[in-house]
Amino acid sequence: MGMKYTRWQMFLYEKLILSKDYNIEELSRRMGIPASTLYNYVEGQSTCPPELIQLFYNATKDPDFLSFIINDTDYILVLRKAASSKKSTLEVTLDIASSTGQLISIVQKALKKGLIPNARKKEIITGINTIQKELEGLRRKIE
Repeated sequence: MGMKYTRWQMFLYEKLILSKDYNIEELSRRMGIPASTLYNYVEGQSTCPPELIQLFYNATKDPDFLSFIINDTDYILVLRKAASSKKSTLEVTLDIASSTGQLISIVQKALKKGLIPNARKKEIITGINTIQKELEGLRRKIE
């Protein structure tokens, strides 16, 4: 049994047995799996598949289930904001520019590591060319 799985099983035990925050029978009903299966996961008798993390979260709305998975990464949980039509054109433009900068950074890192095959590079170039043409057309309309 791997260290990550042992930690996951201990996490489930703490959340579902020790904390008494959740009733396993009720939780299993919400998740659509038998209570005995949940008990087997908690007791380490069966391996809990990672696909169930979504079910745990959806049944409990407890972000600790999501945090457990990303704690060992460079990412953090943030609440997804609902789409809002209250943003100005400038704010939307700045959001797009920020997203573009992040995408550029990701692609550049992948290129340095040799993670993008030639066929994928051609797709990226085609996408960039299309976006540039659309932006130039928009620029002409604005001017």
